[in-house]
Amino acid sequence: MGENLESRDEKKAKFDEYVKNGQIVFTTFHQSYGYEEFVEGIKPSLNSDENSQINYKVKDGIFKELCKKALENRDDIESFNFYINDLKEKTKEDANNPEKYFQLPNTKYSIQYRGGKTFRIKFDDMSKNHKDYPVSIDNIEKLYKTSNIDEIYNSAYVKAILNYLKSQGLKDYKEKDEKINLPYIIIIDEINRGNVSKIFGELITLIEPSKRLGNEEALELTLPYSGEKFGVPKNVYIIGTMNTADRSITSLDTALRRRFEFVEMMPDVSKLSMDCEGINLQELLKAINTRIEYLLDREKTIGHAFFVSVENLEDLKKVFQNKIIPLLQEYFYNDYALINAVLNDNGMIFEDKKDDKYLQKIKNLDSVNSERSIYNIASFDDKIWDKIEIYQAIYNDEIANKLKNENE
Repeated sequence: MGENLESRDEKKAKFDEYVKNGQIVFTTFHQSYGYEEFVEGIKPSLNSDENSQINYKVKDGIFKELCKKALENRDDIESFNFYINDLKEKTKEDANNPEKYFQLPNTKYSIQYRGGKTFRIKFDDMSKNHKDYPVSIDNIEKLYKTSNIDEIYNSAYVKAILNYLKSQGLKDYKEKDEKINLPYIIIIDEINRGNVSKIFGELITLIEPSKRLGNEEALELTLPYSGEKFGVPKNVYIIGTMNTADRSITSLDTALRRRFEFVEMMPDVSKLSMDCEGINLQELLKAINTRIEYLLDREKTIGHAFFVSVENLEDLKKVFQNKIIPLLQEYFYNDYALINAVLNDNGMIFEDKKDDKYLQKIKNLDSVNSERSIYNIASFDDKIWDKIEIYQAIYNDEIANKLKNENE
């Protein structure tokens, strides 16, 4: 966005401002999400009359709407509007010569401003018996906004006017309008959970940088429902977010992978407190993640977001009971020995000495490991969760050994 802000509050306020202006839109992919919601689709429409029949209309999706807004604020449209006005002023200076034409560089056409909303185009070689062609300024603007040549009257001449206006360089129009080339952003959460072919359709080609409108290899396609020509402006940005710990990451469409730059967001312990009632949250998370990475892989490391809002021991207790422990249970498929190892044998997980009178016959079986340890999670009502030491023990071996000896 070109903003250089330091604090999160400032960034959030600026983000909200862009959302309000329509420059940022947000959506979440899921298995039922489709082309109709993203690009365009046929939707039912009911009139206020109770007896009226259902009508069906083509409705733009969230991405197509964003692209339309982006097209209206492209730099070439702003330059077009400025040059049109500048050319009007230029013709006023020569009002006594209404037949004066301006040669279009590198073309065989000349143009004349006729007043109102009309230009006239003519060939240099009038011996070909070509007459003057009136071209509406509205049509020129429409060409820029839609890039649909079929809808423009005498499009070749319109393009000639545009080339002329672009080549003049009469003034620095960027100083005239701060809205030039505004960025428009769509943020797609859980981008790996959607069916990419079903959602993007032909857009999978159009979102490539080289195929964007305004670039040399710009490409447009005809949309299936509306029949409109459609292209993606170069000032539209797509940001997809996903969690690499999700198993669905492996099924991410290869065509989508090729079109995105991947930016890894690993846990950042520097965002956490070093003294939360005597507990160093930075060292705590670093210790847990080092062990998870060794036992599993780096994709399963726990994000710092779990601990960002932790301000006291009560907050930390809730995070471990409701988030960290359940997550570790899922990671290690209820192998509590490994969970206990990740927590550095701090007492949250303890070896449960079952009553042997119910296990004697089972332990005598040849197929059973009679030395097998059974673990359990300390009751959430147990006062152990209120001890600062059990959290410090995760990253401090001296405290961990002391707790272990006390428990034994």
